[in-house]
Amino acid sequence: MALAVPKALNIDTMSSYAGSLIWEMVSTIQSMDEEKQSQYITYLDDVFGKEATATAVANNSYTGEYSSINDIWWGNPFNTEDVSKSENTKKVLSKYIHLWISEPKDCLKVKWNFISHSLGINQPLRMAEYDYNRDNSMSQFGYNDCKQRLAYVDFFLAFMNFMIIFRIPWLMFTVALVLILIWRFKCGGKKENINIYEASFGIAVFYYGAYILNTQSFEFRYYFPSWLLLFLIIFSLSADLCFRNKILKKIMICLLPILAIVSFCGTYGEYTKVGDNIVKNITKEGTLLCENGKNYVYYLDGKLYFVNLPGADEIYTYFLHYFPLDGDMINSDFKYELIKIATSFWKNSVAVMDMPKQEVEKIEFGQYYGDTRFWERTIETSSFISRPKMLYLSDYTDNDWNCGYSNLENCFLINNLDLENYYIKGKELQLQDGSVTRITDVEEVAGYIRIYTDEKLDDVSVREYQVIE
Repeated sequence: MALAVPKALNIDTMSSYAGSLIWEMVSTIQSMDEEKQSQYITYLDDVFGKEATATAVANNSYTGEYSSINDIWWGNPFNTEDVSKSENTKKVLSKYIHLWISEPKDCLKVKWNFISHSLGINQPLRMAEYDYNRDNSMSQFGYNDCKQRLAYVDFFLAFMNFMIIFRIPWLMFTVALVLILIWRFKCGGKKENINIYEASFGIAVFYYGAYILNTQSFEFRYYFPSWLLLFLIIFSLSADLCFRNKILKKIMICLLPILAIVSFCGTYGEYTKVGDNIVKNITKEGTLLCENGKNYVYYLDGKLYFVNLPGADEIYTYFLHYFPLDGDMINSDFKYELIKIATSFWKNSVAVMDMPKQEVEKIEFGQYYGDTRFWERTIETSSFISRPKMLYLSDYTDNDWNCGYSNLENCFLINNLDLENYYIKGKELQLQDGSVTRITDVEEVAGYIRIYTDEKLDDVSVREYQVIE
């Protein structure tokens, strides 16, 4: 019955362990020297298709802080459907064993890297998959959100970022084990039956041990059940041992408030660090668009920054209207309190709004309630956005592109994603022979900006174009 439930619900139960073995094998092949790597560069091709191994080796990452199986997963080149087939999982396991037999030294080196990273030996586990509102799913499912919940989630993430010790498994396992041994030999008696601390420690070891043997990334969420048990063991045994001694009891009573204050202050510093840095940076490098008592508005790198001094009125709704050169007005009104970024309470607050990726002739902003506007400004974008004078081509090349030039359309690629590039639509490019061609459209696709032109440009020796009015 237990085996039938996943099958009936169409739950993938095979790709998880097989995917982990694939990731480890690809990482092992990637770590080999060029001569040895050439012998294994087609190692998985007979299972997953031509060039699957080479593609995976090229895309793979397993040593960095953010490394995970995702770099070679989701069809790049492996996917759950292919890996979950029973005949493929058997082949994967067979190849994994064969690789260990053939190249034990390389396999052991990579395995140790996986284990050490899982234990936080070289770097702490990272906080991942704790997105607040991924893909705007709250509105999709009618979730009734509140700013208090957002503040709680952000503060929790700041706390975990500050408390690095919580994300270092080997350290917590060691501390818990030492306390258990002290309690066993000092208080429990050598011949006593296994106690709740030791049983909990064993569960934590075996639970997280499964991820050490077979993992797809190095994240705190996998470690959390073991972390919770270890935390309870450490906290309980520390209190138990210290309260048995009058001096240690006094030290602990004095130490706990200090630790709580340090923890809170450190967490608060992490919680407000991003906002404080934004305010500091924007006042130095941004363009001041408006100053209205305690309200300031800056522009920098395609964003509008609404900065308020302490005591500024943030209750009333902000209106923000964009007037595109082509098309209708874009209404981006917002509640300041709902989107502002946390800053230290004694510093200025800040809220950030992205400008639309198209040419805007002017913007209008301020605060209102009903038909009353408390303050407002209208500003021409030409006063703070300058069109680029030169466009520098990307070197991107594949079947559809040749050194940045499209093989299929009248367009070329540039790497620069600055908002200013959207303000050249309708302008002209100076060509090498002295003639000009008109820019018909500008859009961002897959991390590049595409510049569309009236005529086809394909001279790969030309790496830059001058923009003229």
